[in-house]
Amino acid sequence: MSVEPSSADGENGWYVSDPEFSLENNDSLQKLYKWNGNAEIIYSSSFGLEDAPNNGNVTGGTQVLKYWSNVSCGVEEMNNFTIKTDFSNLVIQNVTPIGEVFDNTPEIYAYIDEIFNGNSGVNESSIILMLDGILVNHSVNEISSDAEVSLTTQNLSSGMHNVSLYVEDNAGRTSEEFWTFNISEELNETLDFTIENPDNAIYQDRRLEIEIESQNDLTSIEYRDSVDSNSRFRPLCRRDCSDFSVLKSFKDGNH
Repeated sequence: MSVEPSSADGENGWYVSDPEFSLENNDSLQKLYKWNGNAEIIYSSSFGLEDAPNNGNVTGGTQVLKYWSNVSCGVEEMNNFTIKTDFSNLVIQNVTPIGEVFDNTPEIYAYIDEIFNGNSGVNESSIILMLDGILVNHSVNEISSDAEVSLTTQNLSSGMHNVSLYVEDNAGRTSEEFWTFNISEELNETLDFTIENPDNAIYQDRRLEIEIESQNDLTSIEYRDSVDSNSRFRPLCRRDCSDFSVLKSFKDGNH
């Protein structure tokens, strides 16, 4: 069996481009292969990951290729080849704060999502967080192959501020995100909003509707579960939030 490229073209043994496999045995009556525990496939020409489990040519991950030949004297012993592939950049999402902020000590936060489980994961040491062009220390909370990045600021000046975040995965793929927020000295209007759901009640279903209506032109809504002492404000809505509803899941207990 041969693979093109012949060695991993990403870091730490990960392929970041779709590999192509070829089987050769001049003495064989038939060449066969299969992915992991899937059904066997008769080899006719070079192939990629299109038949790998879970759309492996799109989602990547670690795959095991088994291949062998039928020959005139019997069946060749099965060979195994393991390959690690990562075809997707990390996605930086749920960034905060954005837009108008009325607190000069806001928490800067971003969620780094690997998207497809089983890929190379976040390279924590590669993370670079900058505030107004200055490199700042940050906290990282690893969540499986994802990560949260946060920074609690101190006494920021009024006006516009910009944030940039750079990160690599363990295969060497890179992602960047930029966002801005503006600190206002005082609230320029009274917020008039109503939380329609949930009520102060006991629910049997963990998945609840959060519904908020407002007379103001709300451009963002964030929430915090105050029962959890480590909880932070998290994005709930990022645009057109004056008549807003969403389903959120909660664990058993008080919230």
